[in-house]
Amino acid sequence: MAKRPTKPAKTASNDEPGDDAPAKKGSYKLVIVESPAKAKTITKYLGAGFQVEASKGHIRDLPKRAPKGVKQPVPGVDLEHDFEPTYEVSDDRRTQVTALKKLAKNASEIWFATDLDREGEAIAWHLAELLGVDPLKAKRVEFDEITRGAILKAFEAPRPIDINRVNAQQARRILDRIVGYMVSPVLWKKVAGGLSAGRVQSVALRLIVDREREIRAFQPDEYWKVEAAMTPDAAKGAALAKDWNAFMARRDERNKAPTQKEQAHWLAERSGIECELVQVAGKAFDLGREVPKYEDLADFSSKNPSIAIPDWVMRKKEEDKKTKTPLPQELRWYGPGDDLVTRVRTVAKAVGLESVTVDLREDAEAVGFARWQRTVRGTIGTGVRYRVKSIERSGTSSKPRAPFITSTLQSSASYALSFGTDRTMRVAQMLYQGVNVPGEGPVGLITYMRTDSTALSGEALGTVRSFISEKYGAKYLPEKARFYGSSNKSAQEAHEAIRPTNVRRTPEMLRGVIDEEQWRLYNLIWQRFVACQMTDAQYDSTAVLLERSDKATGAIFKANGRVQTFDGYTVTGIRGEGEDQELPAMKEGQEMAPFWLDPQQKFTSAPSRFNEASLVRELEKQGIGRPSTYASIINTIEARKYVEQVSRAFHATDIGIAVCGFLEEPFKDGFMDIGYTRKIEEEFDEIAEG
Repeated sequence: MAKRPTKPAKTASNDEPGDDAPAKKGSYKLVIVESPAKAKTITKYLGAGFQVEASKGHIRDLPKRAPKGVKQPVPGVDLEHDFEPTYEVSDDRRTQVTALKKLAKNASEIWFATDLDREGEAIAWHLAELLGVDPLKAKRVEFDEITRGAILKAFEAPRPIDINRVNAQQARRILDRIVGYMVSPVLWKKVAGGLSAGRVQSVALRLIVDREREIRAFQPDEYWKVEAAMTPDAAKGAALAKDWNAFMARRDERNKAPTQKEQAHWLAERSGIECELVQVAGKAFDLGREVPKYEDLADFSSKNPSIAIPDWVMRKKEEDKKTKTPLPQELRWYGPGDDLVTRVRTVAKAVGLESVTVDLREDAEAVGFARWQRTVRGTIGTGVRYRVKSIERSGTSSKPRAPFITSTLQSSASYALSFGTDRTMRVAQMLYQGVNVPGEGPVGLITYMRTDSTALSGEALGTVRSFISEKYGAKYLPEKARFYGSSNKSAQEAHEAIRPTNVRRTPEMLRGVIDEEQWRLYNLIWQRFVACQMTDAQYDSTAVLLERSDKATGAIFKANGRVQTFDGYTVTGIRGEGEDQELPAMKEGQEMAPFWLDPQQKFTSAPSRFNEASLVRELEKQGIGRPSTYASIINTIEARKYVEQVSRAFHATDIGIAVCGFLEEPFKDGFMDIGYTRKIEEEFDEIAEG
């Protein structure tokens, strides 16, 4: 862990501020921000007397190479003298720095209005160092949103540059440099040239590689479910069966079968219901592979003479005869010769199928139980009926989600808009810094987009509550404002959540005014913000049990239905929790006839691969990185070819697996350990807090 810098870092001699002659003070005040777009937006609010210029991001960094003749294992970091850093102006910022120095000489005051996170604080400090401004006497301003009110309020209350936050950023940068420069050369020698390791990127790679290993090692378990469709009009059963089979055989342009929602709509139009078997012969329905215990080995051997039982299994049996631990999957009843087919036939007949056959197909490429694919065929028996056994009704509700923070914005944009994390942050940056709106000029449309706080200002809450009352009515406005806690215990400084700067600037007003991708992201942010302060959506939920009545087999199906009775926050257009099928009017004792009975073989699924959205959530959950780094972490491991995206899912490449495998053992208690990385992030937080 790098020690906290307690004095200004060294700067290469050719980067010192201009000459020492007294500067002739001009009639303007120099304001330095990071981007030209932000500068343009702020200029119109500050007016005459201010000149706003952009640094265009970071202006200094640790050098890539040590000076000639100097032996320095980690360029820019003096490992023998308290990890003291030395910075140099980046080659692509020299012209900008020269221009800023000239402007600073003739300015009456210098204001630093860089972003409000630690990176922004560090940029302000580097600028002050280069321009000869004492950080403790600097005029530092920060604001969550680029609006007239926020800008003027910030300039009324400048503060010094926060050295604690600067030190936290420097500690992160120095530690990242040490890990990268000390570990990467080892990879070049042991694995392949041109590879790199990083304090955060490597542990993010480990998450993906660990998931890859889980998927490759996964052995699916087999289970069965039985679904049915029923109608109250038995006379229409045959016709409905024909129409239903034709409907289910349809495929859209993507070759996908009808969705659950489409199936529910089809049934509702015909007063039908879809249900699932929950009980048979007086017991809960649970049809799958039998899992023998160690004490059942003799019976297992007699039924599976072709499978040799390893010696270690027999020893384990002797060591613990009372164990209830299941056998390894490869020793479970396996293959086409077990009694599972008999049990499947028994259940199929119990629900009402006749002339039941179970077709078997071997899939040589599948693993475990999935190797044996079974299909049940049969016809619904004449006169099969089910009687409504019970009907339970209850009211339920769903609450709106918290306003966006960086990680949830990236996740939602990935799912709803198919935006990658990098694209989401690029578009959000445009919306924050200012987008040209005809008649208004550049306008900052959203608050700062790098935040892990769900907090909302009192002014924002008051405005959105008034807006909801006026636009939607009192029934959509809760009695009190909603407040949300952060799931991230290590959330940084008390920023606001991501929200529109003016909720009355609705997405409809901006349609066709801003770029399409900007509009789509703004719409997502606007909907989430307004919805988070609205009332719950309300639903009527119904659960119906149907028991076979023409024959006492104990087969019981369950149908669930849910209908929205009040839209609540979903009136904004945001998606709620979804609806189950809409059930027709039914009463206890009513007879229903099945026109579709389908016993289905299922297999448990391997863990899902990470996509950008789920990886960001996992990084946040594990305390790896910060809002400002999620996108760059993903970009880095992709650029290094350690992972690749296939159909938007991350796959670890062979080189990625090799790199991770090599790093895990020697650094298992260091940067490759998730707990270590989380602890380091917490230490950075402590430094920032002083």
